[in-house]
Amino acid sequence: MAIVVKDPASVTKKWQTNAGAASAFYASGVQNPRRDQTAAAVAAASTWASGVQMAAANNTFVKGLQRNPGKWQARAGSVGVQRYPGGITAGAPNYQTEITAVLNVISNITLTQARMPRGDPANWARSQQVGQALHAWRLSR
Repeated sequence: MAIVVKDPASVTKKWQTNAGAASAFYASGVQNPRRDQTAAAVAAASTWASGVQMAAANNTFVKGLQRNPGKWQARAGSVGVQRYPGGITAGAPNYQTEITAVLNVISNITLTQARMPRGDPANWARSQQVGQALHAWRLSR
């Protein structure tokens, strides 16, 4: 005998109604997690690595991308556009913290190559020096 299930439209409607009204529960869960998220993620690092390796071996990443071509663009154009300004406002303090560190690294570089005329290959050494300093800083974090 087949399993009797509800129709997808009513299941979706129930999910939308209940999940849409759950913002207080969401906020409470964020403020009072059962365990520390960072510690749990660190403890699961090997599981994450195994999962990524398995996904690569099974081509799961590519299959997932091919399953819904254009979905990212449709969602970004509808939901993302509405949420973008609020995300920028909410992220401004973090941005300032991170850009302060980046600008500090750059301000402590003493360029060893004099600036040459535009297009001169010697200018690449200047760019490379900045790039190497920023890369070393990123790896040291």
